[in-house]
Amino acid sequence: MAAEDEPLLLLRHVRLTSEQAEQLRTILETAVENLQPASEGDDRYGMLVSLYRQRN
Repeated sequence: MAAEDEPLLLLRHVRLTSEQAEQLRTILETAVENLQPASEGDDRYGMLVSLYRQRN
C-alpha cells in the first residue's frame, strides 16, 4: 500500500535515559539523512521527525 493511502502519525511518550535518547536521536538522524532521492518521476513525500524531552 502506498504511503499516500495511509498517512502515518505517531506520538509516544516514553521514559528514556540520556544515553537512550541520544541513541534514538542518532538513529533518526541517520535514517533521514541517508535516504537516497528517487527519480524525478516518482512521488514526493514529506517527513517531520522530532524527538523532544517533556518538561514536568
